[in-house]
Amino acid sequence: VIVTMKEHDKALEARELMIASIVAPFEEHVGSGGSTFTKPMWQPILMVLDMQGNEDKEIEHIDEYLDWALNDSSYALKSVIEGAMGNFSATPLAMFAEVPYYLAKRKEVDLEKRKCLIQTACTQMEKSLENAQKCIPYAKSYAEEKIAAIRALAAELDGINSTYSA
Repeated sequence: VIVTMKEHDKALEARELMIASIVAPFEEHVGSGGSTFTKPMWQPILMVLDMQGNEDKEIEHIDEYLDWALNDSSYALKSVIEGAMGNFSATPLAMFAEVPYYLAKRKEVDLEKRKCLIQTACTQMEKSLENAQKCIPYAKSYAEEKIAAIRALAAELDGINSTYSA
């Protein structure tokens, strides 16, 4: 449901729904220190929804998002979770790869960081695409669509660099 809403320009509504239906009840009943196999996915999914829904607006937690996106360990996920979730929708790694992608699109992030972010997005989405080969066709088509957008932004950022150095 979250991915479907996100892909139909309802990212902020999806974020509110996720917080109200998953995050808040979990914290109320289990506590913020509690654990479930999907909990590591919540933060990056909420970041993606925030950035996608606020592409034209300032992001309140952008420094936190940058720290997460530039930390290689953020993308570590048990393969069983990647495969299991990819059999229902987009793989978690595909969603994770969108964090650096949306950050790289932001003009307030300096160009060198944007280039690093887009490389990370590309690398992680390529891994997701490889993982999606074993999942439902939607997971594969989602990753293929996103990797095309990531590569287009990478080419655009390379063009910006060429413009500045000319």
